Amino acid sequence: MIKTLDARTSQGSNGLYMVTPSFTNGIPLLFAQVSLQVNNPGTSIRTFFSGIIEVTANHLPVNGNLVVEVYRGLGSSQQLIYRAGTVVLDNPFFSPCVFSFTGSDYNVTPPVNGQLV
Repeated sequence: MIKTLDARTSQGSNGLYMVTPSFTNGIPLLFAQVSLQVNNPGTSIRTFFSGIIEVTANHLPVNGNLVVEVYRGLGSSQQLIYRAGTVVLDNPFFSPCVFSFTGSDYNVTPPVNGQLV
């Protein structure tokens, strides 16, 4: 039997205004963090996540890499659970680059404090 614990949605932009973080190719940038309330979850937790990222790259000197990494946990205890990427072309004709991803994490150990980050 499935027991639904929590669901969250995070949106970096409301669709009307662009989020324009400053970034450097090769330097990681945190763009979202979501935690779930999982009190009394049972013995096994499964999470599902998805996202869409749109990057406008009008002035790239060379092709770049867009890599999305999803971690479970914070700090030194975090674990990489998902990684995917695509090439962002330096040609403005191919901009914006839209990248969508979907993943899940199975057999997550229930956190003691009831917060799964």
